[in-house]
Amino acid sequence: MLAYLPTPKPDQALTSWLLLLCRNHGANPHSFGHLLWPGNSIWTRDFDRTASDATLEAISAVTGVSVKVLSSMTLRDMIRRSSQAIRLDGRQAGILPIGVYHRVRTAHGQQYCPACLDKTSPYLKLEWRSEFAVACRDHLILLRDACPHCDAPFVPHRNKSLLIARCNRCLRKLTGGATIQVTQPALRLQSTIAFELGLPPATGSDLGLIDLRALNVSDGELLDGVRRMCRLRASVQRRAASQPGRKEWSSLRIGERAAVIESVANALANWPCVWIEWAKANDLTQNALTKGFGPWPQWIRDAMSQLPASVGPIGFRRKRDVAPLRLLRRQAPTLLAYRCGRAKLLLREAMSVKDALA
Repeated sequence: MLAYLPTPKPDQALTSWLLLLCRNHGANPHSFGHLLWPGNSIWTRDFDRTASDATLEAISAVTGVSVKVLSSMTLRDMIRRSSQAIRLDGRQAGILPIGVYHRVRTAHGQQYCPACLDKTSPYLKLEWRSEFAVACRDHLILLRDACPHCDAPFVPHRNKSLLIARCNRCLRKLTGGATIQVTQPALRLQSTIAFELGLPPATGSDLGLIDLRALNVSDGELLDGVRRMCRLRASVQRRAASQPGRKEWSSLRIGERAAVIESVANALANWPCVWIEWAKANDLTQNALTKGFGPWPQWIRDAMSQLPASVGPIGFRRKRDVAPLRLLRRQAPTLLAYRCGRAKLLLREAMSVKDALA
């Protein structure tokens, strides 16, 4: 049984707890994991999201920490509370992707707070992997998703990046540079979603939650609706900025997501008037919203009913008289005879159109 165990925090990510465990024993994370839990990959996958029960039991057997506590430090509970199915491969709805490629990371899904990294024993919070998290609710500043100097993704286990707060690529301080204050609407929406996900309250200033009782919806419907609204806002903003392609909402960088969160928060604070005006100003219709981002929960469909159904007729199909061609195909003795007869029919139709236009 190992000694010098770090005390688990209620909102701590499992990988950051393991890094502190490695630090307490003066060991390299890769060698430490291979020595104690051979055959269990930790640093070559999104371990906070995909840790198996067998691996958690192996960690529990060595450390003495219960499987229940270890499981609470993974993203499982947050995913379940968001009413999303847990996926062990590919992307997980509601969770920012980190782009695992062997021991490195190619995506910017692991966010961090520069003020939190300045602490004696810094650790990663589970909330920072949520696609709705754009601010540190303790320090009320914008999170970072990359090194402020070289824009490399934050990889906590490489070169002791978490423990010394330095970039694993350029080795410069991750805490340097100016911090950005987050607007109150964005903070309130993030706090509201954190409350719905059962995350611990923040120690910073209490800005309150957005009052959504009038909507009378369940937690799952609320989170699903807000997520679809964010995807819609992000798509419209990228189109207005003439940015090519339709980038996934969870793949946006922190600055873009913060702007989306703020706009959605303003819409929810004055629901549904502000959202309906915005949708009409951007020429959004019920048909386009349903095809592109549906199925919407009922509380948003009620607001969508005040939008135009479509720019043009829905389900309209031009009538085509195909009976002569079918009859010709049945009567023609060979394929060549059918093609010759079809050519004559098309030529006759073309001549009739020409005569009508003359």
